[in-house]
Parts: sequence; structure tokens; C-alpha cells
Amino acid sequence: MAASNDQAATTWQQSIAELQSLLDASLEDNRDANLQLSSLCSTIFEFDESPPDSVLTAVRTIYLRVLLNLGEYSKVVDFHSKNNDGSTNNTLEVAYALYRLRKYDACRKLIVSSITIADEEGSSSNNATDRVLMHIHAQTLYRLGETNEADELYSKILN
Repeated sequence: MAASNDQAATTWQQSIAELQSLLDASLEDNRDANLQLSSLCSTIFEFDESPPDSVLTAVRTIYLRVLLNLGEYSKVVDFHSKNNDGSTNNTLEVAYALYRLRKYDACRKLIVSSITIADEEGSSSNNATDRVLMHIHAQTLYRLGETNEADELYSKILN
């Protein structure tokens, strides 16, 4: 990818170096920093030399969270559907986006399939991400009128 000016990052490594300062600013709910992060992540995705998978996974997560911070829920779902490798990476971000878009059936289906995959892989359901997913699932069930099931999930979260 050609740089737009002399100061623009020319490699994914240079772009990654910029991420930290922008991440710090975005934590303060700085809209401009979030917009810059979104743009920088998009740039990293377009480099001819792709970063290693582990770095690319981290950048994808950052990008999806930035989109959530910006309220771009449809873009989260679209990006995930175009770049989904079949893993459960970013299930939390996509589930939250679906919930905010009021696509409750799709949200429930994603979470249930994610929990099934995690159970098959022997993952623990006590980590923070799983607890947040359980909360989104419970809220989704509540919105669908399945209050007894939602109550059961909240009991699991609290125990």
C-alpha cells in the first residue's frame, strides 16, 4: 500500500507502534483518537506484507472495539462476517453489536454456538469474557421475553 504522505507509516510494524499512544487516548473516550485508531487499523489490514496472525488477531480486536466505542455496530457485524475464520475470536464484540442492533435471535445463536465450541475445547467458563457473554445472553433472553431463562443465567453469573 502506498503511503499518503512522508510521515505515514509504511509498514505494519510502524503502524503498531502508533497504536499504543492512540489506545491510551481512546481510553479517555476521545472520539478523535477512536477515529484515528479505526483508520490506522484499516491501514494495517491493507499492507502488502501482513503482520503475523497473532498481531492481526490483536489488531482485529482493537478495530472491533473501536467501532463499538464509535457506535458503529453494523460495521462490527459486517467486518466480522467478512473476516471470520471460524474461530470464537471476537464473539464478545460481535454479540454486543448484535444486541445493540436489536438482532436478538442472531445474538443468542452466536453466543450459544460460542459456548458450545468453548465447552468442546475445554475452556473454563469462569473468565471475565465468558461472564460478560453470559450477561449479554441473559439480557438478550430478557428482551426476547424469556425471563425465567434470563434469571437462571444471572444466578449462574452471581454464584
